[in-house]
Amino acid sequence: MENYYLALNIISCALLSGLSLFYFYPFLCRYTLDFPNQRSSHIKPVPSSGGISFVLIGTLGCLTLGELRPLALIPIAITGFIDDYIKLPAILRYMVQLITCIWIIIYSQNAILNSNSNFISFIILILFLLFCSTAIINFTNFMDGIDGLVAGCVAVILLTYSYLYSDSYLPFFGAIIGFLFWNWSPAKIFMGDLGSTFLGALLVEIIINTPDYKNLIAMILISIPLLLDPIFTLILRIKYKQPIFQAHRSHLYQRLCLSGLSHASVSLIYICATLVNSLVFINFGLSITFLTSLIIICTGFYLNKKVAKPFSI
Repeated sequence: MENYYLALNIISCALLSGLSLFYFYPFLCRYTLDFPNQRSSHIKPVPSSGGISFVLIGTLGCLTLGELRPLALIPIAITGFIDDYIKLPAILRYMVQLITCIWIIIYSQNAILNSNSNFISFIILILFLLFCSTAIINFTNFMDGIDGLVAGCVAVILLTYSYLYSDSYLPFFGAIIGFLFWNWSPAKIFMGDLGSTFLGALLVEIIINTPDYKNLIAMILISIPLLLDPIFTLILRIKYKQPIFQAHRSHLYQRLCLSGLSHASVSLIYICATLVNSLVFINFGLSITFLTSLIIICTGFYLNKKVAKPFSI
């Protein structure tokens, strides 16, 4: 019976998420229309902030399961929505991200974070986690540049976490699937900063709340396709003395599209790579996941060298 109600919850969230965007669509077209520019991967105006569907529906679905933690991520979604409408100062956006990550870490269920340890080493660990957590939020935001990529990858990561550890976040999986109906290529709605920063924070939430370091590392490896691209791009921009806080189209996924691959093809490459690491960890454990992660990284370097449009120096 419990599985029946959980399945009903997921299906309901998927349907409500997709249907809610029929209601939000006129409002988003009026207030958050995203006009293409020289950095865009789309060629016509598309309404943004569609992430409101999975933020609201997914959170409500979690509440019905007794999971309250997603409520703490709502401020980051509100900040993202305002930023989609009127651009906010970067320092304000970062402070909201930082406060959100502090809350996630304080209330983490990770046994090691909650264990007694040397005070100095504990503080260093917390600062390191805060740096990495805010980086993950921003990296997820950076990757939201083509149709379906971020939503598809996060859906796989959520499903993996739910299978291995806790089903309390499964409503978000359903809600994201409903959103993907609108966001898959050619996208009729973008998730906007509202959606991408929220999903980044949700990704931090599920990584931090794995039971131990082994599983934490596994969730990071499963997320490699989503996280390694912006890290690699950041290194290249630093190497070639390019402004790292300036918007650009230098990410591998963007340059793959510029080389002629479709949005759907590029998104599927990232989603399938995420799924491969997920299935490998579930069936063969962490050691083999390191091996498949290395293969995925090598594949990324091959695509960067042989397929993608060259990085602009």
